[in-house]
Amino acid sequence: MASHEKRSSKSKEKLGLVLGPEAPKVVHRIFWIGDVDDAHLERVIDQISPIIFEDPMAIIDLWIRSDGGPFNVAQAFLDFVRVNNVQLATTAFGYVSSAGTLIFGAGIVKQACRMSRFFFHKLYVPVEPCNMDIDESSDLRDSIRVQHRFSNDLLRRLYNLSQEQVDCLIKRKTRWSAQQMKKMGIVDQII
Repeated sequence: MASHEKRSSKSKEKLGLVLGPEAPKVVHRIFWIGDVDDAHLERVIDQISPIIFEDPMAIIDLWIRSDGGPFNVAQAFLDFVRVNNVQLATTAFGYVSSAGTLIFGAGIVKQACRMSRFFFHKLYVPVEPCNMDIDESSDLRDSIRVQHRFSNDLLRRLYNLSQEQVDCLIKRKTRWSAQQMKKMGIVDQII
């Protein structure tokens, strides 16, 4: 069983109680508003770090509204959460797109405001136009395929989805509603 799945099964009930009406513990609310970029990553980690240093079991409720950004920045946040065993709940408000959906997926409990919208897409790998020989072009295509597989695997693990469900998410050209995400099991609760 993957470490995220272990963490989810052990903590989901506790986090659900903490975020519910009879919350027995302080919940630290932090906001990620804007792009998934290095500046936002640094700011959020700087806010979370002293909290979990003081109390490793502290509950962090990360509210996110983002149109996304680089995949590697979202991956850095996911690594931070995993390595530090952050007890994270995520709440979507507004639009959550692209790499923002990966940040949202880091939550053990995932909530969405009623009017939230989500947009998933295939990993975009920017390539500068250049003169490549055939071997370099083939290597680049292989590298892009590996990155696509990795991002699809990440979506499957974060949201506990089948490959068919991931394909459905990334092929759709319009945003998903919070209600649709709840039906798919991606959102635990609509608030």
